[in-house]
Amino acid sequence: MEQQGYVNRIYFQPQAYTKKRGLLPFAIGLSKQGVQWAYENEPMSDPELFTEIRSPLMIPHDLKTVHYQIALTEYCDTNGLELFTKKTDLYHTVEPDRLFAIKGKTTQYYFFELERHRKTHKALLKKFQRYENYYGTELCKREWHDFKTFTVLTQMRSEESRLNILKYLAGEPAIWNGKRYVNDHPIKRTNFWFSTEQDPFIFKTPKDFQTKTYTLLDK
Repeated sequence: MEQQGYVNRIYFQPQAYTKKRGLLPFAIGLSKQGVQWAYENEPMSDPELFTEIRSPLMIPHDLKTVHYQIALTEYCDTNGLELFTKKTDLYHTVEPDRLFAIKGKTTQYYFFELERHRKTHKALLKKFQRYENYYGTELCKREWHDFKTFTVLTQMRSEESRLNILKYLAGEPAIWNGKRYVNDHPIKRTNFWFSTEQDPFIFKTPKDFQTKTYTLLDK
């Protein structure tokens, strides 16, 4: 495929690569020619361009997003759910890493956010306030056409980071870099679902995280 020009290759340095020995790993994705082929042969796959100028720093994030999508596909197949994925044209008022539609008894829409790196409490709050203000609006309907209500799925690095953001959104004291912060404008919504890399499909919300968990089968 690479020799025929259907894919691009980018070498990158993983965070754990410290010895500076051996060959760097690489990631492969569709070139313009590959995207065109995919549109002609597999249009429902929503093929995504992987340009040669893609920053190597973003590759680990891209790979984890793809791994989540693969795991979600297996989860939905196992549980009799139908999954639709949108990978392109995602940058509107909100800028998710993926948009998923999952069809069971009804069709539910999910924005997916992957949080790999530590972010400040202000940066995280700004992101979720944007979703909070967007929910149920005609603007959301115009930009995405099919829906205006949704759930935000966010995968955190660890249970500690998940608990921290849940407390902060709920208005409880939370710790960033050894400092205590309290959010004066709590967002206690049950459509903000947080999981971890260890348990990607067990979710908690800032509304009831101390007493309840959710799964995609609850929808």
